Amino acid sequence: MIYYPLQTLKQIGCKEICIVSGKEHCGQIMNQLGSGSEYGVDITYRVQEKPGGIAQALGLCKEFAGRDNVFVCLGDNIFEDDFSDLKLNYFDSWCHIFLKEVPDRKTWVAIIITLIAVTYIFHDSIEMGNFYGDLFGIITAFGLACNAVIARYAKNRDLVPSAVIGKLCVAIFAFFFVDTFTLVDTDLIFIPLMCVMCVAIPFVLVTIAPRFIPAEEVNLFFLLETIIGPFWVWLVINEQPSIETIQGGVVIILTIAIHSFLKLKKN
Repeated sequence: MIYYPLQTLKQIGCKEICIVSGKEHCGQIMNQLGSGSEYGVDITYRVQEKPGGIAQALGLCKEFAGRDNVFVCLGDNIFEDDFSDLKLNYFDSWCHIFLKEVPDRKTWVAIIITLIAVTYIFHDSIEMGNFYGDLFGIITAFGLACNAVIARYAKNRDLVPSAVIGKLCVAIFAFFFVDTFTLVDTDLIFIPLMCVMCVAIPFVLVTIAPRFIPAEEVNLFFLLETIIGPFWVWLVINEQPSIETIQGGVVIILTIAIHSFLKLKKN
């Protein structure tokens, strides 16, 4: 595991590295890495006689660092991000802390419960073997999840133009599946209504939402469509949802409501 932080330090251009370790492991690390010349770095070692935390470890490196800029990386931290653009001179004026956004325990519990509820709602479809319908549904869910993650990752950028271009791509793709472009009777009402209420507004908002809350929470709210959709169908065209949809939907709504309440209370 020591190779991961070593690679991170090399990415930012750090060639002089001080490794602090307890006396029970320091010898093994020295035998493994040596002077560091094999990896293109110069490694110095400090022994922490007894567990004293990160602050004590930094104190052991005081003479090593002098008045130079330093970059602290824990030995068991694995960063998937690319730090190659952050050279040491990036830290001339300020102290920077790099954080990773991860779902908390409450969110994981909510995700697992809602996943079980959705599986319960759709188990009839799975048992009936509607392979293509299930496959397209899974691809759709995966795409929406990716959308929320990308929007959260780039939350400081305006991604609404991407939603506009995306809808243009959808229009081009859907063009090949249209039987006729003739609008008759109530088509003049329902088609524009669907364009605005079912495509335009929701997907623009789901692109904006990850700026304010984590991606996993956006996707949790998206699961409400699983129950709200069938109920709208029930109210508008009198097509009654199955008992599984009602039971699973109640679980989803309660789970999201409790999760949201706990998050708001925490904040």
